[in-house]
Parts: sequence; structure tokens; C-alpha cells
Amino acid sequence: GTVAAYAQPGDVIRFYEIDPQVVEIAQDRRYFTYLANSPASIDLILGDARLSMERELEEKRPQDYDLLAVDAFSGDSIPTHLINREAVALYLEHLSEDGILAFHISNRHLNLEPVVARLGDEFGLLMTTIVGGSQDWLGTNSTWVLLSRSPVALGTPKIAAVKQAVERRPALRLWTDNYSNLFQVLR
Repeated sequence: GTVAAYAQPGDVIRFYEIDPQVVEIAQDRRYFTYLANSPASIDLILGDARLSMERELEEKRPQDYDLLAVDAFSGDSIPTHLINREAVALYLEHLSEDGILAFHISNRHLNLEPVVARLGDEFGLLMTTIVGGSQDWLGTNSTWVLLSRSPVALGTPKIAAVKQAVERRPALRLWTDNYSNLFQVLR
């Protein structure tokens, strides 16, 4: 819900959330007011993000996102179906031509940067890594990999000021619905 605090009037933010309790807590104003106080129009889609986005395409409703942030990888059990070739193909169907696909890959146990780099290379996307501020209490920085079809999107001054090269591992096999290997990306 904190993403909603960054919104400007006229923005539309759509959250895909698989856990109904997360949606319930985020909407409970006793604990959090990010959604209620946001100047954006907020959509909450309950269910698996990939399945929900597939359904939207089947219904001929591509979303034309300027930014699609995938933030599901900080735990010790990651949803690999959200970080593979089929998922990225789906995300690109929903992304505007100048849009940015952002993967939040902060994780104490797994180095997902080469996985995302391999996916970006597969689709011929431009990429950059952004590492944010100081470490959290677990010693982890906030790390994002940004992908786009557009050099303009990744060339904005704010991104250019903090961007880093993306870590690649040429021998890493492309993750798909039929293949992923967490052992290869253990820290």
C-alpha cells in the first residue's frame, strides 16, 4: 500500500494480491491509510496476478501500464511462475510501448538479478539495476531491475543518476513454466 502514497491526482494504481488477508488489512483504516489517503484511483484485484492478467487479456483488456512492478520475491519461497519467460511475455502485453517492467529482487537467500537479466535478453529489452539506500535490519538493500523496450524510459535523469549494470551469467538457463533452478541462484 505504500506505493499508493507516491501517486499523483489522476494516477491509476492497480494492485494484484493473492492473499485476501493482505487486502483486508490494507483497507483497514485503523492500521493503514495509504490506500484511503491516496489521490490515485486504486483498484484491488484479488487472486494470483498472472492468472488475473491472463484473464484480462482473454477479455481483450490489456492494461497499457506505464509501470508494472513485480514485488513478490523477498521471502524464502518465491513464486517462480512470476519470474519466467511466459510471465514476462504476459507482462509485455500489458505494458505501454514506453513502459517499464520493474522487478523487486531484494532477497537474502537468492540472487535473482541474473535470472531477470536472462529474461531481458530473451526479449531484447534494455535493462538497468537500481540499488536503494541503506540496508534494512536483515542486511538487505532494496534492489530493483528495470526493463523496457524504450531507451527514453530508462534514460530519465532520475534513473540515469542511480543506475548500475545488470549482473549477467551467460550460462544461466532461461526460466520457463517448465524449468527453474533455485540452486543456481543461491547466495
